[in-house]
Amino acid sequence: MLPNATARYKINAAYQPEFKVVVGIPVLSGFNVNLFENSFSLEDVLTKKSTPFGDSTILDIDKLRSNMSKDFRVHFAQDLNILSVAFKTGKKGYSSISIDQKSNMGFGFGTGLIDFLAEGNTPYIGMTQDLGGIHADATAYVEAALGYSRVIKDKWTVGGRLKFLFGAVNANIKNSDIEVETDANGENMILRSKQEIYISAPITGLPTGKIDLENAFDDVDFDENAIGNMGFAVDLGASYRMNDNWNFGVAVNDLGFINWKKGVYKLTQDASFKWEGADVSNSINKNDSEYREIGDVFDDLVDSLSSAFQVIEGENVSYTQMLKANVNLYATYNINKRVNFGALLRGVMMSDKFYPSMTLSANTRPLKNLGISVSYSVYQGNYANVGVGIAPRFGG
Repeated sequence: MLPNATARYKINAAYQPEFKVVVGIPVLSGFNVNLFENSFSLEDVLTKKSTPFGDSTILDIDKLRSNMSKDFRVHFAQDLNILSVAFKTGKKGYSSISIDQKSNMGFGFGTGLIDFLAEGNTPYIGMTQDLGGIHADATAYVEAALGYSRVIKDKWTVGGRLKFLFGAVNANIKNSDIEVETDANGENMILRSKQEIYISAPITGLPTGKIDLENAFDDVDFDENAIGNMGFAVDLGASYRMNDNWNFGVAVNDLGFINWKKGVYKLTQDASFKWEGADVSNSINKNDSEYREIGDVFDDLVDSLSSAFQVIEGENVSYTQMLKANVNLYATYNINKRVNFGALLRGVMMSDKFYPSMTLSANTRPLKNLGISVSYSVYQGNYANVGVGIAPRFGG
């Protein structure tokens, strides 16, 4: 971890900067973007193949299946510090005030969908094939935090942060299930889809009851009074200084929730479609009085499929969503006042599952007001993650 990086207190609420007062500059004081993906990289899904026209890169479904974990997840998070002030409180205390704008997005699905694309329904004749569900969520909110940490008996430091949350936008799929049933002779398939989607946004005019998606949003308008979904969270941390070289820390962050009750909308779907194929018998002889273009036949099929899965009902409700809590365990070894090495074990809760990662770093402060860090991270079997960080400090 970077020496004197004031953003370290976000990892551990017990962290105390060495300065009496730290003032964060809006935007410049902290802007973090994180991207997490738990299954594969581009090299795991793309294959070079020789063709008469030269080498080309193709999407290799079999390679994708072999490299995927049981569930695919991708997660994006952004944290923009708007204002932060931290200052010493007495000889052993340190207080902080901060305001941040945060947002995150996630998407995922099970391997059943990939298996269906690769194998079709042939292995499941006379059976029901579970394609899994779709996991998706997006959240934007403002966080106002009050923090305090205190040194105990010189070696231990404990701290906490109380965070008041103001939710702006949320959309998430709480329950999702997709399956395909194939009859015993393999001629017909029944596609079934059950979805439960929640949306909270500063808008009004969304329809309720059965919805025609083509005209569902004609009367939607912005509603400034729908902002203000409240929530609360806490961060807890502790650190231990064994000697002048070794330091250890543990922290749990974002233990909390947002209660979405303004501009809230729930969409539910429970639909099925019997796939009997496309009848192209009248598309062979153009002289036939009942002749139809093949394109028209498949257009009708697509329209029928779209109509079947457009059976959606909407209603106004309220709901509570937990934040993506994370746990951090770290150790640092100080060579001297300007150079140290660090190890960080981190775990994040997403969609009721725990995703661990590990980061090793080498950190130096070549100048009084400048810190530089080089890091290497491993998460979910992905080993090619190298990072570089720079932490300038302005002032005396």
